[in-house]
Amino acid sequence: MPEWDGRLTPAESTRLQRWFKDHWRNQPCAIDGVRNWVTADHVVQTPIYKGDSFEQITQGDLTYVYIAFICANCGHTLFVNATAIGIIEKGTNG
Repeated sequence: MPEWDGRLTPAESTRLQRWFKDHWRNQPCAIDGVRNWVTADHVVQTPIYKGDSFEQITQGDLTYVYIAFICANCGHTLFVNATAIGIIEKGTNG
């Protein structure tokens, strides 16, 4: 599980780099075609949409957790589900 501030631990960073090497296959950026990607140092999350309500997220609300892959040239960002790739264990609160 990431550090208290969401930063990936060294072990998680190693797993992430291994996943990236095994799965990314040197994909180009969809915006500028450059093949230079970096990963964010933190796990990021998005809240669950609650219909027309844009209520503030409260403790205990469901979220999805992601790893951000960022084009080092233009900043275009792709999110990959952190649970699906083994960075966050299913059912844990990150």
